[in-house]
Amino acid sequence: MYRFSIFAAAMLTTCAAAPVEMKIPQNIDAAAPNIGLPAQPGTRHYKIAAPEVSPTIGWANHDPKMLRVGDRIVVEWTNHPGDENGPGQTIVGTVVQFNPETGEPLNTDSLQYTSLAPAPLPVRRRSWKFDPEKIDEYFSHGGLELHNGRLYTIGRLLAIHGVTDDLSISLNCHHGLPPSASAEHWRDEFDREAGFVHEIVWTFLNYRQRWKIEGNRLVPDTPGYIDKRLPEQQEVTKGRLKKLVSLPEWNRLPLLNNAPADFQADLKSPAETRPALVTRTLPPRCPDGALHIAADGHNGLAHYAEYRRPDGSTVVIRDNLKNPGFYYAAAKKKPGDCYPPAEPTDIPGEAMPSAGNLPDGRAYLIANYDYRRNMYLLLSSDGRTFDTARFVRGVRMRARKGIGKLNRPSGPAYFRSMIVGRKLWIVYSIAKQEIGLTTIDLESL
Repeated sequence: MYRFSIFAAAMLTTCAAAPVEMKIPQNIDAAAPNIGLPAQPGTRHYKIAAPEVSPTIGWANHDPKMLRVGDRIVVEWTNHPGDENGPGQTIVGTVVQFNPETGEPLNTDSLQYTSLAPAPLPVRRRSWKFDPEKIDEYFSHGGLELHNGRLYTIGRLLAIHGVTDDLSISLNCHHGLPPSASAEHWRDEFDREAGFVHEIVWTFLNYRQRWKIEGNRLVPDTPGYIDKRLPEQQEVTKGRLKKLVSLPEWNRLPLLNNAPADFQADLKSPAETRPALVTRTLPPRCPDGALHIAADGHNGLAHYAEYRRPDGSTVVIRDNLKNPGFYYAAAKKKPGDCYPPAEPTDIPGEAMPSAGNLPDGRAYLIANYDYRRNMYLLLSSDGRTFDTARFVRGVRMRARKGIGKLNRPSGPAYFRSMIVGRKLWIVYSIAKQEIGLTTIDLESL
């Protein structure tokens, strides 16, 4: 248990330069009911996915996103029988119908689930040890995008193979950059005592597929296409090659350059980015090589959320894997500017926050506290001072053990949010095992 005091926060000199601050009349306290905050009125919670609701749903469900198509919200997330990013992981989507005027979900008790990857992959549990001669831990990752008003899976075929003692290598390859570990920073097996705990992610193929909504179900509108064939081997460190185990079903998929003209034309158009329609965002604009750089030298910035101030400037909120417990923030004046290195703030939280603007222009921030067990919400009129805090939801779920999941009771985390009708929708994973949805009446904020 731990407690956060606004008076103690005022003594933190490291966050003096942060572009945001929290000034609330309460003390956030993990030992207090609702972590010491007033409960947010007008909330309702829904279960979107859990292992018991469908054979399609495994025990590892994570990284949910939302996308609006008419009076439907498509929710999609990664899904595996037991581990985060385990071999054979796929992307699962479902369609939530809502009342266009009120924003109320209408079919959460009869959801249907669809795998959004173009071909199945061999499924098994993750291991802490990797084969010295071959790579075969393939999984799917990505999500849905709107191009010219049509739905496309924008995905990658990946593998987690190898570990490093350099967090920056792991963070960069999670964003699709080729791993650059030298032999001295590479191991075939996790070694916590030596610091080799950061997974290495390989990107092998990109895949695309168009989808349509029939009723409340996602159905394929085209076959899946891949951009190239899987190579036969991969250089993991200089001069060291490993065999890539063949994937016959993926190798039979058509190549992207042979897709119909309208398919290719759609993908050349920019993806929809308006917050009213999508929650998937691009990484914050930073100087080359500086995406993970923090002002205090703890260079482990990972997730991000962004909102707009009344003067048109924007703020990005980050978590920091090298210095967890409080969020970091940076501000910029113009969309084309780069964010400076983020500064530590006095806002407690960990893992991925969500942020945005209410219809009246106020900024909101959705965060969690106490080992990802409690979701709370902050509000700000000027985008600089968050002076209202409310408790939203607390869960203590001990998830089935799996790599990438916390070995302790945890709750809602990895938030995505959007305004739907007269409600704020928030999707999240619960202990990386279930997918939840919370709606909040806008009039109560």
